[in-house]
Amino acid sequence: MKVEEPASSLYEVNSVHALQDKAAKMVYQTTDKRVLMTCVEDLQMHEMPCVFTDEEYREEIALSEKSAHFSNDDVKKELALWGFVG
Repeated sequence: MKVEEPASSLYEVNSVHALQDKAAKMVYQTTDKRVLMTCVEDLQMHEMPCVFTDEEYREEIALSEKSAHFSNDDVKKELALWGFVG
């Protein structure tokens, strides 16, 4: 019997690689030193896990909602700019 890796694991790896490629492209296109320094500081200051357990994901969402930096409407407006919300 052959055991296969779940498709969701493969998707996570591919989405991480796609994000890395997108971030690298944006960094190489940016010539603003202040923006680049902010990017470096952000990447060094925060642990950025790629995969969450369901429990960790729910906790992150709850913490994010408590921080109230953006309202639900703000998020919807931003996502609409990218075509994710109808």
